Amino acid sequence: MRQKIPLSKQWSAWRPCTALTLAISLLAFSAAGLAAKGGIPGPPTGGETSNNLSTPGLLTETVPDNTIVANWAVPDAQNAGVHYSYGCAAEEKYGEFKYPNTSCVDDLMAPTVYYTPEQCVEPERPCEDFVAEDLSRIYWQKVEENAWWADDEGVSPEPAAAAYVDWGDALEAVSWNERSVIRVETQPWGSTIAGFDPTLTACADAAGSDPASTCKVGFQMWHVSGQGITEHWGVRATDLDEAISYNYDSPFQIIKTTKARLNLTKMEADSALCAQPGGNPGEDPPAVGAWDSTNAEWGETCTLSDAQYTVETSVGGKYVYGFNWRVAEADLESKCPGWAKTGFWRLTFYAPEDVLFTSHSELDPIPNVAPPSVPAEERELPRTVFNTILAPAPEPVAEAESESDEEDPDADDRLYRPVVDPVNNLTYLDICIVAKTQGGGGGGGGGGGGGGGGTTPAVDSTTDGDGTKVGGSRGGGTKGGGKH
Repeated sequence: MRQKIPLSKQWSAWRPCTALTLAISLLAFSAAGLAAKGGIPGPPTGGETSNNLSTPGLLTETVPDNTIVANWAVPDAQNAGVHYSYGCAAEEKYGEFKYPNTSCVDDLMAPTVYYTPEQCVEPERPCEDFVAEDLSRIYWQKVEENAWWADDEGVSPEPAAAAYVDWGDALEAVSWNERSVIRVETQPWGSTIAGFDPTLTACADAAGSDPASTCKVGFQMWHVSGQGITEHWGVRATDLDEAISYNYDSPFQIIKTTKARLNLTKMEADSALCAQPGGNPGEDPPAVGAWDSTNAEWGETCTLSDAQYTVETSVGGKYVYGFNWRVAEADLESKCPGWAKTGFWRLTFYAPEDVLFTSHSELDPIPNVAPPSVPAEERELPRTVFNTILAPAPEPVAEAESESDEEDPDADDRLYRPVVDPVNNLTYLDICIVAKTQGGGGGGGGGGGGGGGGTTPAVDSTTDGDGTKVGGSRGGGTKGGGKH
C-alpha cells in the first residue's frame, strides 16, 4: 500500500542503487491529469536512449583532456508526461520499499495518470499536504532531449585510488539459496578530500585553494514510479520551462574501468549453517589459502569462474558493476567433484591496473560502505557559486532505559560484511548459500547503491539513489537507514 512518511520522521542520509528501465505508455492531457493514450509513443522502454549519469564518475581509461563536464539543459519544447513529471519533498513508502520523495502519479507501481501540481495537492491525492507552488519537476531518465549529466573525470594513465567500497545490500543482508538468481553489485568510490564529512563542512570549504577541480557536480534524483525492472527516476528541478536543477558539490566519484574482474569461488567442499535475518546466527566463513594473483584464485578453494565484471549506468544514474548469478546453473561438480553447492562462497572484485585498494592498511581499512550523502540545492549550471549547506547531523541516540533498549540503531547489522584487502589489492565478500528447503533469499534482488550526494537540507532531505527496502535488503535500492 502506498503511504507518505510524516516529515518529522524523514531521514536525510539516503543511499542510492541499480534498476533497469521503465516500460510504460505515453501520457497525454485529460480531465484526470496526464492520462495514458494508446498509440502515442511515451518514455523509452529500453535500448533507445542510455541512462544519464547523476553521480560524479572517475574514468581510468580516459585521459584528463577528455573529462566530461557536468551539464544541465532541458528542451525548448517540453511536455509533462513526456519529458518530466511532478513530485513533492515527502518520503514515500510502498510496501517494503521507501523513496526520497512522493511522486504525482495515480499508481506508484503502474501509473496511468501523471498529475499536474494543482491536481496532485487536492485532497486524497499524493501531495495533499503541500501547495502546488511547493512541488518540483522530475526530468526523466532515458529521454534524449533531457541533456543532463554529472562530472565524469578522466585520469588515465594513472590508476584510481578507492576511498570507499560498497557491495550490494541484497548480498549483505540475506542468505540466498541454491536456486536463487543473485544480483551481485559493487561500487568502488574515490574521493578528492580524505575523510570528508558533509555534516561538518561544505566541499568548497574543505577543498583548499582549488574547489573547482576538487568538488565534482552531481544531481539530486527523485523517484517517478516502479520498482526493480520497472523503476523510473529523474532529476529534481524547479517548476519552470527554464527549469533549474537541484545539484551538489561532492569529492566522491564512482570509479569506472572495463578491466574489473569478478571471481566466484567455493570456499570449502562441505555445506555450512548459514545465518538468517532476525538474529539467527550461523557459522563463520572457513579460512582459505592465499590469493594467487597469477592464476586469479584463492588457495584451497574451488574457483567457479573469473570473468570481466561489467560496469553499467543504473536508472538512478550511477556507475555500478553488476552480474546476475544464476546459482542453479553453477556447474561446480565438473570443476570440483563432490563439492556441495551450499555453504560459503567468496565473491572477489579486483582491477589491479586501474583500481587501487592500497590507500589504507589492514588495521585501518577502507570503509566497506558507500560514502556519506552530500546536500543538494537549487543552482544554475555551469556553476558560478559553490554550495555552502551542510548535511544534517545524525540524531542523538536516546539513552537506554533498560537492557532491552540498548540496541544501537547505527550498529552494523549486516549478515555478511565486505573485506577490503590492501595487501592483495582487492575487495571480497563471503556469503553463505542455503539449500532450497531451508528458505533464505528468493529471486534476484537489486543491490549496489551508494551515497555520495543528492540530499537537500532539513525536511527536503532526499537522495540520489533508488528505492530503499525498509528493514532489509535492497531490491533495486538500499537498506533502510544506511550505513555511512
